[in-house]
Amino acid sequence: MKRGDWYRTKDLVIKGADWIVNEMKKSGQRGRGGAGFPSGLKWSFMPKVSDGRPSYLVVNADESEPGTCKDREIMRHDPHKLLEGCLIAGVGMRASAAYIYIRGEYVNERLNLKQRFWRALKGNRGSQRLKPPFPANAGLYGCPTTVTNVETVAVSPTILRRGPEWFASFGRKNNSGTKLFCISGHVNKPCTVEEEMSIPLKELLERHCGGVRGGWDNLLAVIPGGSSVPLLTKDICNDVLMDFDSTV
Repeated sequence: MKRGDWYRTKDLVIKGADWIVNEMKKSGQRGRGGAGFPSGLKWSFMPKVSDGRPSYLVVNADESEPGTCKDREIMRHDPHKLLEGCLIAGVGMRASAAYIYIRGEYVNERLNLKQRFWRALKGNRGSQRLKPPFPANAGLYGCPTTVTNVETVAVSPTILRRGPEWFASFGRKNNSGTKLFCISGHVNKPCTVEEEMSIPLKELLERHCGGVRGGWDNLLAVIPGGSSVPLLTKDICNDVLMDFDSTV
């Protein structure tokens, strides 16, 4: 409760689906799963009028890429943000149900979410993997579906409470907001930290990780987003910004 989870959530819900989606659009948030597609726009693709089929929200918490564990931190230490985010996002896209896909190794995180879910269901406040070409039309069970990321959903209640302008004040154009950075490897203090988008890589490492072991000159390369992302060599790392447009 001290973190503000579930604070007047009903007030956000009763404003309706269109308001939720429009606020997300104005915030400029892009999906935190890697592709960086605008979240509000993605949510708006879901049908506004049902054709008789249910609609689904699917949250991908698989994190199968080596070196990626930011979503695990949310599920382990702040699961209510994810659950509240599912409610808000589900209302925004008119979903009938939400599914959270969790990898098998995340045993504690699964139990954590399950316990918090039942607490919330009782009214207590608390502190299919192949993706079709266009799931908003035919996804899970052949029904309209939005597939999104844990971090993307978890931050949505905060965006709506504080306002899209607040979120957009961080970062730079087309790369707004804050981001969880999971930093490992040859740094002095590996960590997962929330920072604003477009922070210089060198500043991120020195501010939160105590820098590269043995000094910046020891750096050879950085993998900025999991094993599927090309290496950033040291000459690039000297000036690169940590956002969608700088690391592609």
